[in-house]
Amino acid sequence: MVKPMVDLSQIAGISLSLTDDGQLIFGDVMSAMVESVRQIDSLNAVWMDSSVGGTQDIYRVYRATDGAVLQQHGINHAYVVLFPGCYGNEYAKTQGHYHPPVPGSALATPEVYKVLHGHGYFLLQASSPPYNVVDDSLLVEATAGDVFYVAPNYGHLTVNWGSEPLVFEAFLAATLTPITEPYRARRGGTH
Repeated sequence: MVKPMVDLSQIAGISLSLTDDGQLIFGDVMSAMVESVRQIDSLNAVWMDSSVGGTQDIYRVYRATDGAVLQQHGINHAYVVLFPGCYGNEYAKTQGHYHPPVPGSALATPEVYKVLHGHGYFLLQASSPPYNVVDDSLLVEATAGDVFYVAPNYGHLTVNWGSEPLVFEAFLAATLTPITEPYRARRGGTH
């Protein structure tokens, strides 16, 4: 049985569709993708209501494994599908993370996002190691077609406040090991 799909090809610039059950289907150019899935329980530490739980998928990440040109320049390219819903008093959200400083520098690597489908909030928070103090917070509201830059030293957490999946792509440093502890310590973003 063929699943209904939303064609994202024009906005994505590649052959890409979103199935009715939230799977991304890539054309031949991006055929080698690795998918990781986050479930509600895996975000226990960042829900304000500690009783929120379940095994339902909350978001999926697809990472390209065949982007030789991007890899040559130290860049990873990922697609994220963040499902809609409310959990306790919060909308569906991602784990949130900071990028570590570049060795020999006080600055972390930046990231670029492009929203392909849906509506979302992207909470950006400036902080430096050990991430005890948030120096600045910005809330970016983005819809399909919006592109924005996450500056160095800004952590980020994504919230799907819409009624349909939020699909976005991200370009980030290939050597990145995300730092999630500050988000767990605050049970999510700054409050």
